[in-house]
Amino acid sequence: MIQQPLPRRRFLKLFATAGAVATSASVALKLGGCSESERQLKTHTAEFGTLLNFGETQATTLFALAQSFITHPQDPAQIINVVKRLDEEMYFVKKDISDDFKLALDFLEYLPLAYGRFSRISRMPVKERSDFLNSIQDSSIEPVRVALNACRMATFICYYDQESTWANIGYSGPFSKVPEKLSPQRLHYQKLIKQVAINPINEVLK
Repeated sequence: MIQQPLPRRRFLKLFATAGAVATSASVALKLGGCSESERQLKTHTAEFGTLLNFGETQATTLFALAQSFITHPQDPAQIINVVKRLDEEMYFVKKDISDDFKLALDFLEYLPLAYGRFSRISRMPVKERSDFLNSIQDSSIEPVRVALNACRMATFICYYDQESTWANIGYSGPFSKVPEKLSPQRLHYQKLIKQVAINPINEVLK
């Protein structure tokens, strides 16, 4: 009996899931023996510092995407801040939203392989990566468009949230000129980051 070819949309969904499972398996191996609360505080990176939501591979993917979306940052640190800011935002949203965003990152990281490219997205040279992302942004395949546009929109929101980017777009800041006051949520996140920095082995969420 001749089997029907696997529909492309279904293939890409399975491909995304496989990438996410591979990433999750890798993280699980690194975190063997840790409690559930400890696992949420175990991503320590040289480039991004401590992250409470993204794994290191996901953070690297997000950084690579942001490099392509934001073509002329005034300071490379602004791209790093996008990763850290999105980690903070995704830490507090509902778990299914956070999981979907991380799945989108895993999907895009391995997507070039589905197009015959022998590289993951984060390992491509910047020019090649940008050309690839531009070539798929109007894809007829819905999961590709949704994943790419979600990551692009979130990146720009967190990029232009930084005061250091305002002068470049002619924005003089809030009309009231009242200094920013961090919300209890953001203060709590900063507190957790400091706790991890002081005691990275036995930290527990409270």
